[in-house]
Amino acid sequence: MNLIKHMTAALAIITAASFVGCESKKASNAPELVSEAVTILPQNIVFDWQPLYEAKLNEFKKSDKFSQTSNSYGSSMFDLLDLTNDGTPELIISPDTDSASACEIYTVSDGSLLFIGEVGSSGSFSFFPLNRIIQDEHKGQGFVIGDFLSFSDTSLDIVLSYYNNADSLLSGASLTYEINKEDVSLAEYDAALEKYTSAPSLTIGRKYTFTDASINYALHFSESWGGVLTDKQKSLFRNKLSELINQGYDEAAFELCDLNADNTPELIVSTGTYKAAVCMIYTIENGTLSELGTQLDSSGRICFDIENKVYFYADISGNHYSSLIDTDLDAYQESESIVECGRKYLLKDEFIISAFQ
Repeated sequence: MNLIKHMTAALAIITAASFVGCESKKASNAPELVSEAVTILPQNIVFDWQPLYEAKLNEFKKSDKFSQTSNSYGSSMFDLLDLTNDGTPELIISPDTDSASACEIYTVSDGSLLFIGEVGSSGSFSFFPLNRIIQDEHKGQGFVIGDFLSFSDTSLDIVLSYYNNADSLLSGASLTYEINKEDVSLAEYDAALEKYTSAPSLTIGRKYTFTDASINYALHFSESWGGVLTDKQKSLFRNKLSELINQGYDEAAFELCDLNADNTPELIVSTGTYKAAVCMIYTIENGTLSELGTQLDSSGRICFDIENKVYFYADISGNHYSSLIDTDLDAYQESESIVECGRKYLLKDEFIISAFQ
C-alpha cells in the first residue's frame, strides 16, 4: 500500500529536530529540551486509492443504479475491505437489497481504477478471509446455484461451482446435486461445499451509507488507524485481542472505529453473528485500556452515527443508544450517515498483525 504521510507532519518533525539542534549549542547548564511526539491525524494520511474511490462513489451516486429510499438500510451502500491481501482495500458498491442485486467490486492497480466483477445477491456476499475466497450464491424458486471464487491478480476465477434443487422436491422435480456441473450424491455435495463454508466468513457490501460524511469517514479515517496509533497503543489493542482469542469465540471479529471523534479509535470486538452475540467496546485513556461496556444481544454488530457520534444496536425491544460524548439521547434523531461496526477482521493472529502494522 502506498502510504504518504501528510507534509505537515513531516515538517513538524523537521522543525522539532532543528529546534533541539539549535538549543544544544547553548551553555551546558541550559535545561534539556525534549521534543514532543507529533500527533498524526487520520485525515492527514494519504493513500493513492482515495481520490479514485471517491470519484467512483460520486459517479455511482449520480447514476441510475443509485437508490435512495426512506429507509437508508434499503438504499445503496458501500464497503471497503482488502479482499486480495495486497495492502490496498477494494471498493465494494451495493446498489440495493433486491434479491437480484449484485455487488460491484473495484480495485486500484498502477494508479488506475479497475473493475473486478459483480458478485452476490441482495446487495451482499460472503467472504472467507482465511483462504481469500468469495461465495457468489443465488437462490431461485426451488434451487440454489453458486460459485466459490478466488482472486487472480485483478480478476476472479471459479474454483468450484455448485447447484441443487432440494427446495423443489415437493413440486415433484427430480432431486439434483451438482458440483462443477457434474451430478454427485448429497454426501459428496456437502463435503465439497464444507471445504469452504467450514471456515469463518464475513458478510460484505453494506457497511457505509451513501452520504458525504460516510464517504469521508470511510476514505479518510477507517483505513488510517495503523498510521495514527502509537506503538504503545497498538500493543494495548493487540494484547487485549490476543487475550480474547483464547476465550473460544469461533466466529469472533474486531474493528477499530473512532466513536467520540478524538482521532483515536475505539476497539470493537464481536463475538459472532448469532442473535445473542455481543459487541465489547474498549478505549484507550491516559495510556491504559479499559472496557466501556458490552452491547448485549446485538447479533455481533453495532451501528455508528457518524454525524451525531452515537452508537447503537437493535434487539427485539428496539434500538439502544449510547454515546461517548455529551449527547442528549432523549432528543437524539438518527442521521443518514451510518456505518456498521464490529466485523472487519476475524479474531485471528494473522489479522491482528495486519490491522496494527
